[in-house]
Amino acid sequence: MRIHITGNAGAGKTTLAKDIARTRGLPVHHLDKVVWAPNWTKPGEAERNAKIADLVAQPDWIIEGVSEIVRRNADIVVVLTTPTYKCLYRCIARCFRVGFKTRDELPRNCPEIAILFRAIKIVLKFQERIGNQLLLEAKGNPRYIVCRDGSRAVAELRLASQNVLGGSAGTNDTANIFSCCAQSQHASKQQV
Repeated sequence: MRIHITGNAGAGKTTLAKDIARTRGLPVHHLDKVVWAPNWTKPGEAERNAKIADLVAQPDWIIEGVSEIVRRNADIVVVLTTPTYKCLYRCIARCFRVGFKTRDELPRNCPEIAILFRAIKIVLKFQERIGNQLLLEAKGNPRYIVCRDGSRAVAELRLASQNVLGGSAGTNDTANIFSCCAQSQHASKQQV
């Protein structure tokens, strides 16, 4: 199964990806390691696209981040619509919590505090630049799941998994994969 988790910075993409991976044993890939190089430099477009192509060519994966190429190749796309104020709070809090260290999901020598103001700008402009497009793509598309805070996300995920996979035994497995979504959303609420 190929799952893409997308949304704003601080929306909970990494947390949800890790939760699903822990439950199902799927490999997780973080697009921040592809779109950024050490010391917050950007690799060339050809290099970045080649790395993304290598990731999506794998038979099973969870890829978290924002990428049109990944969305096109995913069996299920989970769009996290965490409110902007929560994303902003989480990004700022994470910068100060991690300080000058680099998280495992980033290339080496990429402390988030070094790009705090850029991160704030990304969060504030996300809906206008990308979020609205994601919602348009999701409309009427059974591969897309728009997760809002709360238990409604589990019902949406189960319904989408039935539409994508059909009513076979795999459907129950997929519902189990996504049962952690509500737990992840609940944990995220407690963090704010």
